[in-house]
Amino acid sequence: MGAITYGPLVRIDGEGAKTKERDVREDGRRWDELRPIYMRVGMLSTATGSGYFEGGGTKIFCAVHGPRPSASNYTIDGTMHCDVRWAQFSGREGAAGRQGDSMSEEERELSSSLQRTLASAVRLENYPKCRIDVSAFVLEDGGGGFAAVTTAASLALADAGVEMTDIMAGSTVAVIGKQLVVDPSAREEAIADGTVRVGFASQRAKVTDLMQNGEVDLEQFREAIKVCCTASAQVCGLMKECLVKKAKKWLKKRGRSEM
Repeated sequence: MGAITYGPLVRIDGEGAKTKERDVREDGRRWDELRPIYMRVGMLSTATGSGYFEGGGTKIFCAVHGPRPSASNYTIDGTMHCDVRWAQFSGREGAAGRQGDSMSEEERELSSSLQRTLASAVRLENYPKCRIDVSAFVLEDGGGGFAAVTTAASLALADAGVEMTDIMAGSTVAVIGKQLVVDPSAREEAIADGTVRVGFASQRAKVTDLMQNGEVDLEQFREAIKVCCTASAQVCGLMKECLVKKAKKWLKKRGRSEM
């Protein structure tokens, strides 16, 4: 079903650098390395499209329903609704005590942020009077949860065949002292002075979402954005491979020539 697995990606700062003991994190990565990644699309038959993203201890599932007719008469173009939720067992602070289907303030804010990010690439004008629903579920948050949500949602939209100008990936950099830490774990996020999160559109090489938390000086902020974009571009390349792999399987199953 279009699954693809990778080990730690290439270093952000170039090839051939010697790894010193002080450069190694608790999980064995360098400061500039992403966690091992696993992606899969098309695993949910009841949805128009679905995507699963796993990076280290972070696991995200996303489903897309639509485009389907909308009851709203206030817009000609299509509309998109995004819903981001953390599972009660995800390890996210506050998620375990949530009652019923209620959303936290953070989940509402992140749902709005995801909607803005995806809407910058989805060609809603091609779906008049229709609605697209994107539901993202954080099964486990081992750090960089929302950045991973962006990636999983983009995979699900592509799997659903929704027209987009680009695919997008998210990435996070934590600032710990003077060190920029790529794709931080939950513990690294907890001890960080601040974090920078970027949503990145690969084809246009454009930042579609930017958020900073905590204390980050201007120079660190600028460098963190550059590093996030580089990391996101790598992830976008893997996303394309995952989608092409599924397309080839689909064509082969129907006896047609591969791409």
